[in-house]
Amino acid sequence: MLQFCLFVIILTLVIIVYVKISNGGDVFVITGGGSGVGRALALELVKRGKTVMIVGRRQAILAETAAISPLITYCCADVSTTVGRQRIVDSLQNIPVLKG
Repeated sequence: MLQFCLFVIILTLVIIVYVKISNGGDVFVITGGGSGVGRALALELVKRGKTVMIVGRRQAILAETAAISPLITYCCADVSTTVGRQRIVDSLQNIPVLKG
């Protein structure tokens, strides 16, 4: 089961959530991670060896960013909807580093 740490940073329209589970796996989830500040943050975290999942509504932009590194995965979702938030949770279950 995923345990969400209380480490959340909100910068303009970018939200970063740090997710950690008991097996030691962790990932940074960045909304708006396909472009702009979100993309820059994702790339910086990858440089530091961190696993990142970027979230946004534009699949082509997300896929382009995710292609930069195997440490980046993406989820095309609208965080303002219940369905979108559930899609993010479901996608987190499929990240290898988080599988228990």
